[in-house]
Amino acid sequence: MSSSTRTQWKTRTVAVWDLPTRVFHWVLVLLLIVLYASGEGWLPMSVHMLAGEAVLALVIYRVLWGLVGSPSSRFTHFVRGPKGVISYLKAMAKGAPEPLAHNPVGALMVLGLLTLLTLLAVTGLFSTDDIATDGPLASLVSSSTMKTFTFVHKTLFNVILALIALHILVAVGSLVFKHENRIRPMVLGVRRVSIERAAEAPKIYGPVVASLFALVLLAGSGAFVWWVVRLGG
Repeated sequence: MSSSTRTQWKTRTVAVWDLPTRVFHWVLVLLLIVLYASGEGWLPMSVHMLAGEAVLALVIYRVLWGLVGSPSSRFTHFVRGPKGVISYLKAMAKGAPEPLAHNPVGALMVLGLLTLLTLLAVTGLFSTDDIATDGPLASLVSSSTMKTFTFVHKTLFNVILALIALHILVAVGSLVFKHENRIRPMVLGVRRVSIERAAEAPKIYGPVVASLFALVLLAGSGAFVWWVVRLGG
């Protein structure tokens, strides 16, 4: 019996991410690409506005999913206070294995990005391109306030791009130096782990239940954003 076969027998594939969480992640990536392209003038500004509204709806949905979604996607599963973050870093320094889903440091990135994306989308509602397109709520504020929102909006996007670059570097570094593939689980939703660690796998909703539940939350989030953007009309 080969060593690879013996190793395979000692591992098991476990689910770590539900379908809605994975779809959210990659749709958000796509929307950010659209925002960048349209912000640079490669796509119409009307597309930029629609993508921004979609981001706001997605963020609201993700916050709700973080409260009532699958256990591995809930904030209570991976968000820790300062002591928890320090304990995690100490454990990693001693060679402890990574958590199967998010870790406490990754949680800081998640919360930071959700906060910045919310601010980005909200400031975009009051911004202007100084040419022909104003945000749907720009008429509710003065010209000087609109310019302030526009400056903050552009600055926030640059900060978000920097955080995304850091996120990618961490994922690549984890793959190269620790042989820990963080991208595959977010695509397929599963990880191959030792039998001993299989018991650590979080419980997640099945794809049908999760999808139906997520669609209800997303529809509600989208309806709320639709109502908000029409307040200025």
